[in-house]
Amino acid sequence: MADFRAPTPSAGAEMAVKDGEMLKDLLAIVFESMFLAMSGRTSKYCKEMIAGRDKLMTFQDTFVNPQGEFLNRTADELESAMRAVMSTTRKELSSLESMMEVLSPLATLSRGYALPRNSEGKILKTVESIPAGIQFSLRVSDGTISCEALGQDS
Repeated sequence: MADFRAPTPSAGAEMAVKDGEMLKDLLAIVFESMFLAMSGRTSKYCKEMIAGRDKLMTFQDTFVNPQGEFLNRTADELESAMRAVMSTTRKELSSLESMMEVLSPLATLSRGYALPRNSEGKILKTVESIPAGIQFSLRVSDGTISCEALGQDS
């Protein structure tokens, strides 16, 4: 390695300043070169990102949006079908409720009829099944009455 010495301190300072200025100029050139290279890369990457975004937008328009619309239509159709089924079921339940009301023994009792039963709980259906003096219960709409037969009317 060669050693370069200045003959005087002042000459050494002058050489150092020249070297410093030359170094400063060299750094400016390197900085400018790096700035231009980075600007070029940044521009290139920006263009690539824009192209990628455009591809994604095309994909969304081509595939995602139609599928979303299909799902929305399907959901609407499903909701409509469910409402129709529920309406039909409500009507059927209402009809069954009416039929059960007509056939219900309690409905018969509420219309003024009564149900006589012997001590074993067997229903007494005829006048002959209730002889004079027998104890029986009479079921009416709001409860049960204990009774005793006095006799038969002709």
